[in-house]
Amino acid sequence: MLGLDCRRDSLQVRRSIGFLPSEFRLYENLSRRQLLGYLGGLGGDVDWSYVGELSDRLGIELNRSIRTLSHGNKQKLAIALAFLHRAPVMILDEPTTGLDPLLQQEFFDLVDEQRAAGSTVFLSSHNLTEVERVCDRVASVREGRLVAVEDVSAIRASAVRKVELTCARDLTVADFATIDGIGDLEVDGLVLRCTMRGPLGPLVAAAGAYEIVDILSREPNLEEFFLAMYGNRRQHHAG
Repeated sequence: MLGLDCRRDSLQVRRSIGFLPSEFRLYENLSRRQLLGYLGGLGGDVDWSYVGELSDRLGIELNRSIRTLSHGNKQKLAIALAFLHRAPVMILDEPTTGLDPLLQQEFFDLVDEQRAAGSTVFLSSHNLTEVERVCDRVASVREGRLVAVEDVSAIRASAVRKVELTCARDLTVADFATIDGIGDLEVDGLVLRCTMRGPLGPLVAAAGAYEIVDILSREPNLEEFFLAMYGNRRQHHAG
């Protein structure tokens, strides 16, 4: 990790990681300020000006007792602890659990700032929209094994879109069957349904002669992509 031996240099390695587990327990007899000072101090000096900034952004009241907090407010405190030292490596497991949409956006902004500062962020989530928003690369894990790693940009570029096109006049299948990238072609009177890999221009051009009334195009999300590409793949070797 960061060129260090995780056993021999374990203290330095741990001080280089910001960690947010999916499940955690906090010292409930402490105030938020006391907890941030105590656990933050284990990782080095605490920058209290940055603590104040995090508290303002996440809506953390520093002097309240932890035992009085809801799950969502405890999640905000755990996020602050993970970001406290602006570590070069961040490991975040289901980080937005319990956060409202505005706080989720604030969390995304914090991640963007960490990445811009050069940190590497590992994020585990079942929220595929969240993964698409935050990540450059996405890995799919199935039955405890790494199935695939893909660039998000490459997934978007190669995605097969589902298209539904409505025209003013009845369509003829033969006029569309030879278009590059078309698949699952189905014509029902005025409506054409298909999948398209690549640009939609040739499809739109062919449909122009039928007077296009409406066109719907939807890219698959990451879950659909990985299920389509790797959902039935069997693993026969250790990852």
